[in-house]
Amino acid sequence: EAESQTLASEAIYVGGLHPQIDFTLQNQSSNSICYAFLSPSMAQNWGEYDWGRQEGLSPGTSSTFPLVTGEYDIRLKDCNYDTLTEEYGIDVDGDMTYTLYD
Repeated sequence: EAESQTLASEAIYVGGLHPQIDFTLQNQSSNSICYAFLSPSMAQNWGEYDWGRQEGLSPGTSSTFPLVTGEYDIRLKDCNYDTLTEEYGIDVDGDMTYTLYD
């Protein structure tokens, strides 16, 4: 498992209770994930974590990020910046693992 990293985003939640949880991104695909974009569903921009070509999230590994509860959109890209997956409206209400498969 990779060391914990923080996703940066200019989006914030206002009002309500949004406790922090652990969001684990697990790579069970045959491609490295070099870019992870994760933002609240109502945000107009994407938060980004850039592992880059040197590090990446290799197949069979995972990384855990601190995140507050809410509804999120996720986009994962490989090291060539090709989209591996894009999913909208993921309900994050407690610690969870999101797994990328081929």
